[in-house]
Order: sequence, then structure tokens, then C-alpha cells
Amino acid sequence: MYSRKFVITIIICAIAFGAVIFMFSPFFYLREIVISGENTVTRAEITNRLEADLTTNLLFFNTRAARRRIMQNLYIADVTFTRDLPG
Repeated sequence: MYSRKFVITIIICAIAFGAVIFMFSPFFYLREIVISGENTVTRAEITNRLEADLTTNLLFFNTRAARRRIMQNLYIADVTFTRDLPG
């Protein structure tokens, strides 16, 4: 018979493993990238500087770094990111 501590440890490890698998699943991939007001800068240039595509995980996307990369272009006045959880 297994000890109670061993069973609890196995259950906690299984839950943690399931949570990690869920966090890296396609459930949290970016579904849509909306760019508005692109008058002087093309959409392709913005998405290249964004360094994100539809397989980028929403939970691990660094908005500060992306904002810094996009704002390097002098024609861009402001950048705003909005995140909506799936569902």
C-alpha cells in the first residue's frame, strides 16, 4: 500500500502537469491580429515588427517588447494591445 504523502504528491504532480499542458495548448493561441489606422505604415511592416503570428501563445506574449519594437518606427504615434481570453 502506498503512503498518503506519496498519493498526494502524485495527484499534485498530475494536476500541475495537466495545467502546463493546457497552458501550452492551442487554446491560448492568438486568433486574430487587428491593426487599425495604418496610413503611412503597411500592415506587413507592423506585423513583422510585432514578431507574432497566429501560433503565438497569448499568455506568454510580451506586449512591452512588442510595443518597443513597433514604436521604433517614427510614423507610428501609439500602440495599444487588447487581450481577450478565449471563449
